[in-house]
Amino acid sequence: MRVAQIYTALTPLILAREILAQNYTNVTTTSAVTSSTTVNGTAVANPSAFVTNLQLSVEDLWDFFVGPVDTANTTTTIEATPVPSSSLIPPPFIGSYGFPPGRQVPLVTKNESWSFPKDFYLGVAGASFQIEGAARADGKGPSTWDVNMHRVPGFATDNSTGDITDNNYYMYKQDIARLSAMGINAYSFSIAWTRLFPFGTGPDMPALLQNQYGGWLGEQIIGDFTEYARIAYSRFGDRVKHWFTINEPIVICTSQYPMPAGYWRNFSIPNVEQPFVCGRNILLAHAEAYRLGKSIIPDSSITFKNNGGYKVPLTNSSADAEAVQRAWDFNEGWFADPVYLTGDWPSTVNDHVSSFLPPFTSQQKQLILGSADFFAHDAYTAQFYMAPDAGIESCVANASNPLYPSCANSSYTYGPAQGNWIIGPAADSHSPWLHRATDVYT
Repeated sequence: MRVAQIYTALTPLILAREILAQNYTNVTTTSAVTSSTTVNGTAVANPSAFVTNLQLSVEDLWDFFVGPVDTANTTTTIEATPVPSSSLIPPPFIGSYGFPPGRQVPLVTKNESWSFPKDFYLGVAGASFQIEGAARADGKGPSTWDVNMHRVPGFATDNSTGDITDNNYYMYKQDIARLSAMGINAYSFSIAWTRLFPFGTGPDMPALLQNQYGGWLGEQIIGDFTEYARIAYSRFGDRVKHWFTINEPIVICTSQYPMPAGYWRNFSIPNVEQPFVCGRNILLAHAEAYRLGKSIIPDSSITFKNNGGYKVPLTNSSADAEAVQRAWDFNEGWFADPVYLTGDWPSTVNDHVSSFLPPFTSQQKQLILGSADFFAHDAYTAQFYMAPDAGIESCVANASNPLYPSCANSSYTYGPAQGNWIIGPAADSHSPWLHRATDVYT
């Protein structure tokens, strides 16, 4: 089973070599060079001043936005070789279970009678920027992640880049052979926008679009994303029937916006408003891409993938129950409620955005509602939720409250009065936010 994500960046099908016909483009944009920053030993310019009417090649974009990149030792596609069963062993554990202080909820012992149905998809996922490498190969354009990881000190904890990663761009045949040998029957991968359209006209957004109109902050992204989806559906719809249009839009809108200051064009949208502007445009882009996909691939299954975690009220109080609802509204519900329930945001979210965003029109609500064939959710962890000490109403009235606008407090542990029990054992020391309820999964 192939599951394709058309949201950011991966194509193990050497896509750029097949369809890339863009060598130059005339760009009316607002980005230029005024100063430089040294990152990873390379002096690179900050595009903080603006010029217009540029004729750019793909290489110009790289030189302008990013600068030199690293290349792997292997730069040609490697044919798959047999995978011996002796090599199918778990990798060494790189962390420690180092449970945090406090009592632990006892582990649930695996029941040997548990089993998945025969038609269960046991799969793995890859995102191109994370595994593909080959950053400047075969006409790929630079993405916002290429720019930020090369230019913004500390954007990645160790200042690493996506230049090489796992070199999946050249090793994809061997990687797929390994998945097959492991018994994996589903592989979710993403198709790089920057390989389909290196100039972007058509988490990782093409860098040029971010500087032209703010990426997900500009309404123009809806049409450009839909064209990107059209090419992906048309090229691969005969082989791929299951699609995610957008992967984890919450992460895109809350972790990428606002962009690092001084490295991108400023569109004068207040920082606190940018995630919701992004969310509005993502919902509309997803809905357009869904409707288009169903027309191009009638037998397809299309959705977006949400993310978050299991939300447990700390107590049985109505205030904590309200906190759980608000936590949902401003996380999963922000995107799930419009698509699966109402065509519109939860009332709590609408109350928050009404001062700076227009409401969805009746036509937009109709477009959004039902724009998914199944519910997809990355449920990473679980937390207790509770009302703020001063109450939810007080928090909602105070935009400076650190819990605003969700106004839902959270914790991985019960309070001292309940014995400081932790909601579940920590996964490992490298993921202090990730807790699990049983010993079956790591």
